[in-house]
Amino acid sequence: MALLLPSLPLEDSELLRCVASLPRLQLLDVSSRKLTHSGVTALLQLTGGGVQEGQQDGVYEPAAGKCRAPYFMLNLQRCFQLTTGSLDALLAAPGLACLALSHLDLGRWGTEPEALQGLTTAAGSAGRCSSELQALVLQNCLRLHAGAIAALAAAVPSARFLMLGGCTLALAAFVSPPAASVPHLPQPMLDLLHAAYKAAPTSTSATVAAHIGVAQWLLAAVLMLPQLEALDLTFFPLPLVAVVRRVLTDAEVLAGLGRTPVEVWDFASDAATVVEQARSLLRRHLRPLSPSAGDGAVTCDAAKPDSSAGSAGARVADLLAEEAVRCVIRCAVNSSNTSRSTPLHMAAMTGKTAGIRKLLAAGVIVDARDTGGATALFLASEAGHADVCTALLAAGADPTISNAAGESPMYIAALRGHLGCVQVRLP
Repeated sequence: MALLLPSLPLEDSELLRCVASLPRLQLLDVSSRKLTHSGVTALLQLTGGGVQEGQQDGVYEPAAGKCRAPYFMLNLQRCFQLTTGSLDALLAAPGLACLALSHLDLGRWGTEPEALQGLTTAAGSAGRCSSELQALVLQNCLRLHAGAIAALAAAVPSARFLMLGGCTLALAAFVSPPAASVPHLPQPMLDLLHAAYKAAPTSTSATVAAHIGVAQWLLAAVLMLPQLEALDLTFFPLPLVAVVRRVLTDAEVLAGLGRTPVEVWDFASDAATVVEQARSLLRRHLRPLSPSAGDGAVTCDAAKPDSSAGSAGARVADLLAEEAVRCVIRCAVNSSNTSRSTPLHMAAMTGKTAGIRKLLAAGVIVDARDTGGATALFLASEAGHADVCTALLAAGADPTISNAAGESPMYIAALRGHLGCVQVRLP
């Protein structure tokens, strides 16, 4: 069973009451500024057993002899009161296969010594880690640094998907680090990294050093994840994305390390292709760990399911997996950069109509505004992309939304002389 509340600002007690009434709930999709760390803790406590009617001091107590199905996916977006303590608790949740969070401040989560220890011991300790996560989505998080990168990899050794779209990097921490704070990479991989990196014309030496440092930590983290299929770096610096992709798709270097190529996604650069690649790969690998059927509570010593129950469980698993894929992709396409531009803004500016349609179908917010107040429709009108304007209007874009300067899409299209955009009947 799935509970989809993507834009309902529930209080902790309201959400817990809903979840408590659904003992077969396996997928929860919530976007609420009111959800707190205490609410997440209580949410996880519910999986310790069934629930009684009502509350006691705001906490739901397990009902004797009853078991809850474990969560398959938790998607907690724009829950600004959550902390890295919430992340720790969720990473430790038994049975959880897919976790998506946004807007966490990672600046104080993980330290360099702990990260180095994780990089050194991960290959030998991964099998003893309790996390069963197949996909970890951390969207639009702040101050991603070396220790946090390695700590994430150490926490999810079974991950097939690590998605960091829209995360800001603490780049200064990667410039001239102490020698003891540089992760070890196999020499062929390190040589390819330095040979393949292409700096932007305006890059400073400090920027280049930071990019190389970030790439080293990302590659070291990937080596800690033997089952990883894809790494999402949407809105990371383009030279950094390019070199990480180059290294992780070099079949010869990876074969020498006993690895297969890893896809590197950037939904802001080529949405039409990446959305389909992501959907195909997620559908292939993202599956519930323990499919179940039915809607009622079950006893801890439930009888063996018959064939019809098994068939129903398989259908439920298929539905849950498809909904999880939609949630993950929706998170990815709604990531943003420091100017709050989303992949939709980027596709609108460059006139990529096919990408616009893929993003809209994937659930991107059509009227998201950047720091200048511009929507994708405004940017398409400003650039003269009439086909993009038509697609956005058909998807419900609001043509009356002006930017921070009070300019409407119609005004900017007329000002720039884009008759085609005016003719799509912008009011």
